[in-house]
Amino acid sequence: MLIGILGDLGSGKTLCLTYLVWNNYIYKKRKVYSNYDLYGIPFTKITTIEGLKKVIPLKTTEEEIMKAKEMVFAGDELWRWISSLSLGKGAKAKRDIVHRILLASRKAFVHIYYTSQTAKQISPWIREITDLWAYPVLGGGILTVFWLKVPVVNPTVRQLVRYMADKPLKVVAEPFFAMYNTYERVVELGEAGDDLKEKLYDIRDNPAWKRYCLVDLKMSKEKFEKYCKKVEKTFFLEKIKEEWLSTRRKVKK
Repeated sequence: MLIGILGDLGSGKTLCLTYLVWNNYIYKKRKVYSNYDLYGIPFTKITTIEGLKKVIPLKTTEEEIMKAKEMVFAGDELWRWISSLSLGKGAKAKRDIVHRILLASRKAFVHIYYTSQTAKQISPWIREITDLWAYPVLGGGILTVFWLKVPVVNPTVRQLVRYMADKPLKVVAEPFFAMYNTYERVVELGEAGDDLKEKLYDIRDNPAWKRYCLVDLKMSKEKFEKYCKKVEKTFFLEKIKEEWLSTRRKVKK
């Protein structure tokens, strides 16, 4: 499955992407890879060409076929990130990555979700095989996601309603602010390998979430802690942390 999330700055693209990652981890038990930091959700960060190649392999292993081990790769501003490779060896690596994404879209165990401001920024080959286009609209504390089969240039809400392929998804936005840093800028794709170690960051360590709660909402530290616990309990982050730490302790024994 290949899903593109389109929209202007501030439209809720990364918020939508983060919600989809959370949903995939909680309900579909898929291992998560991403090119940006997540909080409260175990993930493996990919910042290099070699790391991306391992996440999007050219062949399906026997283990994947037998165990049906599914995974999701979340690429924030994916095409801008890949487009940092444009000259010499970089251009060749870029073509290889596009080829891998094309193959992965036909591979049942790899799901790629990516954001972009416009469809024109995306490789035409990838654009043609993207299964669904998501258009997030953030307003009144609610993230509404419209699903389209084809991309539309600068669509109005009326157009999104007219062309939607399925009923819109509606999500209470605020709790998901805790799960990503809106101020993070995706770094250029490097050449050295990633360590591919799964990490789990506490939502309390998310600088954007701390600023939102403590500065914008003017919460006290005590109220901030209570709210963090509420988000963790309501969205199963507390359970995720317990299970993740338990697995790590077993591995060490």
